[in-house]
Amino acid sequence: MRTLLYDARRGHAGLYWLAAGTAALALVTAGLALVDPRTLVGAPLWFKPMKFSISIALFALALAWMLGQLRERALRRTGWAIVAGLVLEMVIIVGQAARGQKSHYNTDDLLGGILFSIMGATITVVWFLTLAVALRFLREPGRHTTASLPGVNIPIEITFTPCACGGMIMFSTLVGRFAVPSMRGTEWP
Repeated sequence: MRTLLYDARRGHAGLYWLAAGTAALALVTAGLALVDPRTLVGAPLWFKPMKFSISIALFALALAWMLGQLRERALRRTGWAIVAGLVLEMVIIVGQAARGQKSHYNTDDLLGGILFSIMGATITVVWFLTLAVALRFLREPGRHTTASLPGVNIPIEITFTPCACGGMIMFSTLVGRFAVPSMRGTEWP
């Protein structure tokens, strides 16, 4: 574990510290979930920020490690762009939770719709940047033994398949919400 953390920190300090920060945020939001009795769409208000904090912490740590395995440091700026995008995502998710509002699929008011649109655009950019890192990682000379391991390939596939499907669902939901009046009252959990 110590080697993994060292390699991740050496791989990309920004992603490493994003992982540390979101891990700490996960603890804070877990505490808030225990003391704040409010719910949103039937779930404790702070569960979504907590789940996203855990997910982003693990994702950032893995991506920092991957960047550390590359011989060239060509994707340094890509890592920083991913950090910026994920920080923006978390600011919106936590901010909406603090307001007692949905962060995802929120077209109830103008601000909710704008924030949801920003999140959609941001995560799309993060997805493509992450795809660039993954493809570069899989093509890295001398990584053939590592890249052929299921422990590396499967997480990469798990990352991209649901994200692509989620993007299609989000797009169809937004189009449906604005184009079909009967769908405006539809709630997504």
